[in-house]
Amino acid sequence: MSYKKKNFILLIIFFILTFPNLARSEDSTETNKWAKSFESYLFNLGPVTGKFSQLDKLGKLSKGKFWSNGKGSIKFSYLPESELIITINDGLISVKERENGAVNQYSIKDSPISNLLSKSFSLDSFALKKISIEGNIGTIELRTKESSKRNSIYLTGDYPKPKLRQWKLIDAQNNETLVFFSKITRFDFLDENFFKEQVNLQFTGKSLKFLFIGRLVKEKNIQALAEVIDEINIETNSDHSLKII
Repeated sequence: MSYKKKNFILLIIFFILTFPNLARSEDSTETNKWAKSFESYLFNLGPVTGKFSQLDKLGKLSKGKFWSNGKGSIKFSYLPESELIITINDGLISVKERENGAVNQYSIKDSPISNLLSKSFSLDSFALKKISIEGNIGTIELRTKESSKRNSIYLTGDYPKPKLRQWKLIDAQNNETLVFFSKITRFDFLDENFFKEQVNLQFTGKSLKFLFIGRLVKEKNIQALAEVIDEINIETNSDHSLKII
């Protein structure tokens, strides 16, 4: 075999071995570039309104209209059959089940939706972020704790030009809620009071977590119990422990 022929064969082998790595590097660059553009899209979305469809853990489908002021406040108004209104504002979620019903309010400062659709939203504020692209759709998985899917969110949008299509929220109890968005348009923002509900009872911080513990005990969810107790110990500088009898 001639010297030139040997070099040609070696060059082909080298190309075959290195091409997959080059392709992966290019793919990684493109996915990261899209993720940053999606972040910028959400950051600059501003005041918007649109329609949504929600699928809960039991497979129940609900529909309605939503508004966002672009500062982290989001209001979901469900179809008249349920009269349910859910509002996210200032790190709290307000739930009103009937038009003239009482409003219950809960802290969501540990939830990934607390700063979503606001100027405070940042991919770097999450412990873990995974990006995947399939065809003309991209998804970003964002976790508040790297080792746990609890309190995480999956944001899905168009690729390559980002536009919000859906999110899947996994709460502290590992319940999944899927929300699809459509007909998103900008609008002249209403008064701030539009996102505020008159509250009859408010649970925040440690008090909410202790109420949550009661529910977890009833469900015998040991892993979630341990996680919540650890959070309380950190926040209150105490040493509560979980004992299984």
